[in-house]
Amino acid sequence: MLFFVESTFTQQCDQPLKTARFDCHPEPFISPEKCLARRCCWNPLVSLTTQPPKNHSINSIEVNVPWCYYPRDFPTYQIKTNESTDFGQRLTIVKQQSIYKPNEILNLTVDLLYETAQRFRLRIYDSTKKRFEVPLQVPVIKTKVNVTDYEVSISQVPFAILVKRKSTGVTLFDSSVSPLIYANQFIKFSSRLSSPFLYGLGEHRQPLLINITNEWRKLTFWTRDFPPVQHVNLYGVHPFHINVEMKNNSPTNFHGHFFLNSNAMDIDLQPLPAITYTTIGGIIDLYLFTGPSAQDVIQQYWDGIGKPTMPPYWSLGFHLCRYGYNNIDRLRAVIQRMHDAEFPYDAQWTDIDAMSSHLDFTYDQTHFNGLPDLVHSLQSEGKETNNNDNHKSNHTIDSSQSNNHGKYSQSSLKDLASSTTLALEDINTRQQPTFSYVLAIFDKMFTVIFTTELILKWFAYGITNYLKNGWNKLDFIIVVVSVLGTVLDLFDVADIPAFKSMRTLRALRPLKALSRFEGIRV
Repeated sequence: MLFFVESTFTQQCDQPLKTARFDCHPEPFISPEKCLARRCCWNPLVSLTTQPPKNHSINSIEVNVPWCYYPRDFPTYQIKTNESTDFGQRLTIVKQQSIYKPNEILNLTVDLLYETAQRFRLRIYDSTKKRFEVPLQVPVIKTKVNVTDYEVSISQVPFAILVKRKSTGVTLFDSSVSPLIYANQFIKFSSRLSSPFLYGLGEHRQPLLINITNEWRKLTFWTRDFPPVQHVNLYGVHPFHINVEMKNNSPTNFHGHFFLNSNAMDIDLQPLPAITYTTIGGIIDLYLFTGPSAQDVIQQYWDGIGKPTMPPYWSLGFHLCRYGYNNIDRLRAVIQRMHDAEFPYDAQWTDIDAMSSHLDFTYDQTHFNGLPDLVHSLQSEGKETNNNDNHKSNHTIDSSQSNNHGKYSQSSLKDLASSTTLALEDINTRQQPTFSYVLAIFDKMFTVIFTTELILKWFAYGITNYLKNGWNKLDFIIVVVSVLGTVLDLFDVADIPAFKSMRTLRALRPLKALSRFEGIRV
């Protein structure tokens, strides 16, 4: 208890606003010892040992208020150098002591890029080691713009960035509200919001307008195939939001933030109002768009990431899709019912259950045998067909081509080259040592390629599913014969008559190319 009192007393924990507490221990099973070990402030709203009275109620604004929060003097970065550049400013910031996160990066570079009058970019990265960055083609601005809608201020100690709208003085970004933490697998930074009203931060099932006036909210960003549940992460990741700027309870302007980072992350919103970004990798690469209208913010966002693809005309029609057709007979029955009812109907979808082992660009030739013919039939009626796989849709003009064209164009080339080397080998080959040596090299090379292909298919399909297909069984025989032939060559016993007859089975290699054609069965 003495330790608790002393540690709290020596830190600057006087924070009169509970909404201004930034969580130092978001993990479960918090305790005073764990909090103080991080050199943070411990101040629970209720006693840990006693239950509040039955008539006691906690105001909604206090729900999720952190009991463990950062003190005002928590160790953080300070500016070491500040130089002007063609694109704006470059700072180096350093931290004198590590905190509770392992592998903390104590020397960082900060780039302030004044890209356009309405777009400001903040980049913070390791000064000595290259870290992963999202491979997105964004505009590269080498020269700063002279006139902007925003003004940028920098705090020396502790390091902080403040961005305001020139015309109104409204805060667009303010990192001084919480310390910057930058470790190898943990990056965390915060900003004050201009109001508690936001749009965006998808993909989550939530109201269009996010109102955190009386609410603390955590949004996880990690793509997964999951039914829509309130505030649960779903198929997409869009760490972009539009913040409403208010005056006299009425919206005046809008601005936006886009965090260009593809790692798993949490975004915490609190009614200060403020936003906290926490991610497990990459760098800080944050765009600010000044609007001033919501439409302007979207346009500026598109100028940075690229405009969305124009949807094809057919996609605007009536679509029918579900998971669980299970077989082609049920699919045909649904299509027939739609036809009999004369229901407007432009596109038919199947789902992952129509695929072979849930693999992209394939279909289950047992339960959905005849799917290419059905696709052609629908297309003859002017309908589109699509296969929906989790977070993406594969538009399929010709299902049989979609299933095999890519494999044929790549794999048949390999099979053809292998077959050519076999064709070049004849009874006179040994009279040409150099030519014979080259053919032997190619033979071993193709053996390695075919063996690798076999192993990858085993991992992808599973051995049982792999051997269900007749062509795969043939591939297996060819690979075994090829590997055995290579082993015989190594022991110089390949000329034994029994082994020579077995090597002739390599002539089956050209049949591998035939497996690319849909109409041929084994």
